[in-house]
Amino acid sequence: MVERQGHRWVFRMHSDQSEQMYVAGDFNHWSPTQCPMRRGVEGMWECELRLPPGKYRFRYYCTKRGWLTDWAAFGVERNHTGGWDSILLVPARVAWPVRRRPTRMKASPVPRLKLAV
Repeated sequence: MVERQGHRWVFRMHSDQSEQMYVAGDFNHWSPTQCPMRRGVEGMWECELRLPPGKYRFRYYCTKRGWLTDWAAFGVERNHTGGWDSILLVPARVAWPVRRRPTRMKASPVPRLKLAV
């Protein structure tokens, strides 16, 4: 599972059997040991990365189980070995328009009516 937390992306994977887990993908040239994950509670592993906008393929590498696909990511695509790569879509930052305070409207003068007597 991958989720955004501020400007970082948190990768999470459950594995009770692992001695160590890593995240590998396009963002680190598929290095199986460059991005180690931290062991959390109840077999949950996690790693935080700051990534520029783009589409990334990634997988988890488990020292005991080998390569694992994150089926809860933004999608999966077949890779050149016949396996499945997980997909992460990092959107471009959206520049929100500056919210301006509403301008106060000047009271328009009320026309005076002449009454015929």
